[in-house]
Amino acid sequence: MDVSGEHQVFTLGAQNTWRMIECKCPHLPITQGICKNGVVYYRAWSFTPDKKYQVVVSLDMKSEGFNLMTLPDYVKIDQYANKNGQKFLSFVVGNIYLAMGYHTAEVLSAPGS
Repeated sequence: MDVSGEHQVFTLGAQNTWRMIECKCPHLPITQGICKNGVVYYRAWSFTPDKKYQVVVSLDMKSEGFNLMTLPDYVKIDQYANKNGQKFLSFVVGNIYLAMGYHTAEVLSAPGS
């Protein structure tokens, strides 16, 4: 697994170039990001010598600052899209489904169905 503290961002505008930014919490991204209000959210793994942790990473595009939120083992994260194609993150705890989206999320199919 390629866990890294360095990540690439693409600079739009006159430069149109890729450059490296540093994250003080090395992690391995495992989903595509969802951007909301200038912050990109994605699911990742973070590791200690004896355990791996499921985390939600937020990357503030203005400050280029990373934040990691460790999730309990019983929480599952998925990405869904409503009928308009708008993506949102969902958190599944047991049989409870919580959505975090751009707008009111309309679920086309529930997890496990």
